[in-house]
Amino acid sequence: MTEKLAALKALSRMPGDTGAKALEDFYQTFKSDTNVVDTWLTLQASIPSDDAAGHVRGLLKHEAFDLTNPNKVRALMTGFLNNTKAFHNKDGSGYKLLADVVIQLNDVNAHTAAGIVGKLTQFNNCDALHQKLMLEQLKRIMATPKLNTQVKDIVGKALATAPKLQTVTASPKLG
Repeated sequence: MTEKLAALKALSRMPGDTGAKALEDFYQTFKSDTNVVDTWLTLQASIPSDDAAGHVRGLLKHEAFDLTNPNKVRALMTGFLNNTKAFHNKDGSGYKLLADVVIQLNDVNAHTAAGIVGKLTQFNNCDALHQKLMLEQLKRIMATPKLNTQVKDIVGKALATAPKLQTVTASPKLG
């Protein structure tokens, strides 16, 4: 399986339809194996592309994904969060995607939401533009009605330490 996954990872990064076909064939072959499907979700979310966030949004609707299953959420979001260029996209789409998932999880599994929201709280590691985009999403999460206490604590502490940002036009270090 290690060799198959390594080959699939290489194929998934090739231009054209070869990677997409290999990923679909792999899924069809192993869709009954939960652990392999989790790895497949992680791999899919880690593929660098101009619209990685859109690709992950599509995977959120895939039959292999289940928002109520913490392992599926972690598999998909870990792949995406480790896809640094996509997560820190200068248009903020990666941060918005994470915030959307956290908000959806609030009513389904707040513990899992608390586990993934932390990546948005690492704004001090970013330039001013990315900090602004991350803070916007943290504020949006905080405005969620009936926000779970665990998520509220994490987001609240982050916002309390947030820098006061000026209007930002600087070029980003990330993404």
